[in-house]
Amino acid sequence: PSPRGSWHTPPSPSHRRMAAPAPAADEPPLLQLWGLLRELCSLASSLHPIECGRFYHALCTAGLLPATRTALAWRGAPPAVHSRCCDTLSALANHNPSIIRREELGLREATPAAAAAAAAQRSAASDDTGSAAAAAA
Repeated sequence: PSPRGSWHTPPSPSHRRMAAPAPAADEPPLLQLWGLLRELCSLASSLHPIECGRFYHALCTAGLLPATRTALAWRGAPPAVHSRCCDTLSALANHNPSIIRREELGLREATPAAAAAAAAQRSAASDDTGSAAAAAA
């Protein structure tokens, strides 16, 4: 029998699966974190689009974009942190660039009701500005 086993026999204990390489012990935790996020985004790219969207939504809800902004702005960070951070941001942009656009424009609404309320406020503000301009004319 093969050390890997077959469809009806389990693998022998001497056969071990190849494990993913462990991060270097001397890598700072921040570098390890961005490496993990990069690998997770790489794995997520093969998911069904709906599941991929849920994955990125969960990351963004947990604060991925503010963390990215902070990591890229930190001049004392190792260059590998910037590189891994950019890889993560690139994966997000490849999935759905509107997530980044909404974050940068400050248009994040938690629920559709909050989105409708924010749209109503913007509409009311533009109506007030329009009526004030008409009264001045």
